[in-house]
Amino acid sequence: MNINPAIVVVAYNRPQALKGLLASLLRAEYQGNDIPLVISIDGGGISEVVAIAEAFEWPFGKKIIRKQSSQLGLKQHIIACGKLTKEHGNIILLEDDLEVAEGYYQFAIDALAVYGNDEAIAGISLYSYATTESDFSDFKAPSNGLDSYLMQFPSSWGQAWTVGQWLGFEVWLGNNPNPDFGKLPNYIQRWGNQSWKKLFALYLIETGKFFVYPKSSFTTNKGYAGTHFAQQLTLFDVPLHSGPNLTLTPLDTLKKYDANFRLFDAPKVSLHQKKKTVEAAEFERLVKSGKINDSVIERWKFIGKYKFYNYLKAAGRWFK
Repeated sequence: MNINPAIVVVAYNRPQALKGLLASLLRAEYQGNDIPLVISIDGGGISEVVAIAEAFEWPFGKKIIRKQSSQLGLKQHIIACGKLTKEHGNIILLEDDLEVAEGYYQFAIDALAVYGNDEAIAGISLYSYATTESDFSDFKAPSNGLDSYLMQFPSSWGQAWTVGQWLGFEVWLGNNPNPDFGKLPNYIQRWGNQSWKKLFALYLIETGKFFVYPKSSFTTNKGYAGTHFAQQLTLFDVPLHSGPNLTLTPLDTLKKYDANFRLFDAPKVSLHQKKKTVEAAEFERLVKSGKINDSVIERWKFIGKYKFYNYLKAAGRWFK
């Protein structure tokens, strides 16, 4: 079993996204040439994705292409990739709509070394939020001078797992064939059945475990159209970390956030206020960046078009 974390890339039918991720992997920094790269392609993946994976040259270790024999869907595909911890040891899992910072690999090694054996930790995030998933509002990591924080919310946009961390989730899955999603915040309950993250969120809440998050992001979500959205979504595209390595301090020094992106020890406030939709949040982001004009007509056209394409995509899945 390799002591270097294996890099596991999850791909299906987005050739442009896969090219972007693989190019960013080549730009990153590595020590040595014994770093396995696994490209896992779900069954039914288009031939262009397979061709890109086969043509890609990985100079830092062995490249392995895994073609799933049947279409697993996103949830089962991620779970199948998580099980690669048994073969490779620690892994870094990257879906194909991500890109990585130059120092992502060293951060993962450092974070796994500091937090990987702690029973309270269920995974290491490479991504750092600037926008919440709960209501698409701005999120600011704690200003306490530390470089990381804890959240009882799983990372899906670049994460690292040890063998033990993944095994804990696997055992919990086996013991919970009928999970009680009613324990989750309402916004997570609305996620579909193809969400592995929904299961992992419940696992964290039921076991009291956390993910470690960096305050500066080592991955970004480029938001290519795919399983969840029919059009590109830039809402979670964040600046990548550059500069010196982060300083990782003991768990008892870190701030804790819950699945609603709120501090555990902060006064609880009502969450029944009107929340933005993801389409409205995307429109507001584009307005702030000067890419679109802010008017009632432009808002109506943008949000209507966005919803229309998502409805078409959902209908297509239903009729399959």
